[in-house]
Amino acid sequence: MRFGDIFFRGFVEINGTYYMLDMRHTMDAGNECMAFYCNRQGEVISGLEAWSKRGMRLTRGEFNKCKQDFIEYMKKKAPDAVDPYGCLEYAYGEDD
Repeated sequence: MRFGDIFFRGFVEINGTYYMLDMRHTMDAGNECMAFYCNRQGEVISGLEAWSKRGMRLTRGEFNKCKQDFIEYMKKKAPDAVDPYGCLEYAYGEDD
């Protein structure tokens, strides 16, 4: 297995803003889950992170937990945030 072979990626829309979530091992931070602003087509529009979390295992279950943590963080940050595409439903998963 090569460096960077294991990664997870997903997209969420919260209150009309789109985010790409990416979880992988990085040389500078180890295992990291990051959220980036993106457009509706999923193309990242800013290299600046909107949010990040470090230190988890690289599994589908941990990625789903990361996605849920991000959604909850954004809801607290913007209380009127909504989940029009049902992202919360898919944010929970079984551990690998």
